[in-house]
Amino acid sequence: MVAAISKNAVKLLGQVSTTSTGNSELVEPNGAGTTNTIGRAEMAAMAAAIAHSHNHVATDSLTSLHQIRKQLLYPEKHRHHVQGDILKILSATIRNFQSLIK
Repeated sequence: MVAAISKNAVKLLGQVSTTSTGNSELVEPNGAGTTNTIGRAEMAAMAAAIAHSHNHVATDSLTSLHQIRKQLLYPEKHRHHVQGDILKILSATIRNFQSLIK
């Protein structure tokens, strides 16, 4: 997670780094108000990594991993979750992924 700080606001960005090439990309989580959280930036970065066919994803966000697991196993419990939109995108991406994600 990366926080870009300006005079008037803090902009949260997710970061996807590829260790084999050394490339790094910033991901805009598109949160606003109560949805503009560090957890959302972490989940957006994971979604971007999976969408770009990376099947080894490392994160230190245990909360995000628990929320993703809960979305995959019990989607009905996240019907009114504040980050429900990104969790739905993540779960659909994971379900449609061709290989095992570690």
